[in-house]
Amino acid sequence: MPRKLWTSNRTVAAVGVLALALVWGAALPRIATRCGYARAIDDLVGVGVEPNAMYYTEHPGAATWRRELLRVATAASDSSGG
Repeated sequence: MPRKLWTSNRTVAAVGVLALALVWGAALPRIATRCGYARAIDDLVGVGVEPNAMYYTEHPGAATWRRELLRVATAASDSSGG
């Protein structure tokens, strides 16, 4: 009895990899340029924070953390004369 196309493990894996590639390669970069994310990234880069190292930006408390991070980074920059 022949196997149905969608029951093949290889087909399911290929569809999963394709979906992941579309999200990673198309959707996430597009989101990063919209909705204030680009401005937030620019703000963090401006005070020397590597935005690629952040994973918590979707947390409800992220705005508070971001303000505190920017305050501390600005204070450190001001006190070091930079």
